Amino acid sequence: MITVFALAEGHTEIAFIQQVLRPHLRMRGIVLQAGLPVKSGGGVMKWLPTLRDIRGKLLDNTARYVTTRFDLYGLPSDWPGREEARRRQLKNEWAVRYVEDALMTAVKKEMDEKFDSRRLIPYIQQNEFETLLFCHPRILAETIGAPKLEGDLERIVHQCGGCEKIDDNPETAPSKRIVRLAPTYQKRTDAVIAAMKIGLAAMRERCPHFNAWVGRLENLVTAQAASPARP
Repeated sequence: MITVFALAEGHTEIAFIQQVLRPHLRMRGIVLQAGLPVKSGGGVMKWLPTLRDIRGKLLDNTARYVTTRFDLYGLPSDWPGREEARRRQLKNEWAVRYVEDALMTAVKKEMDEKFDSRRLIPYIQQNEFETLLFCHPRILAETIGAPKLEGDLERIVHQCGGCEKIDDNPETAPSKRIVRLAPTYQKRTDAVIAAMKIGLAAMRERCPHFNAWVGRLENLVTAQAASPARP
């Protein structure tokens, strides 16, 4: 079995990894573990403490892969590539790929010759966790007890050009849009329940960047068989 540790942003992301993503990968011979950054009660931390966590996870078990699960939304400005992406006015997938590449470069510099870059799989989601819930407006609307909102939720996706393109303005971010339509929405409970009902297939179909991340995790079995990670 291949072991992957996911360093995630918050409790909702951890629950999603444990209840939705982990069973899927387990069937493919991958054991997915997850945890918050050290000293974090939830929410993205500054870069240097996060870098120390990534480095520690890579050194703690030299046969283990490490991935990240943070949102670009609210990412601190000291993270590699974050301010540069803003300066270049990069949007959507261009921005997250830029930050992911910068994250990899920063970890390589920190680890020096000890680092096998195949063991790190950076993933930055374009916006909040709720991005994934917009993949199935009917299930989301039913889960939050407001089935009549299905059309409103679908219109948001259409107007933004896709689930992953729902913008990151503090007033119109995915969670803020849901709360505006359904004030009783509770992230800790409703989000994970909706995610479990929606399932990975719908999320992967409507969220290409998320789909690419899951695909990279799935492909670890084949990649390791062809070229085992070096200790």
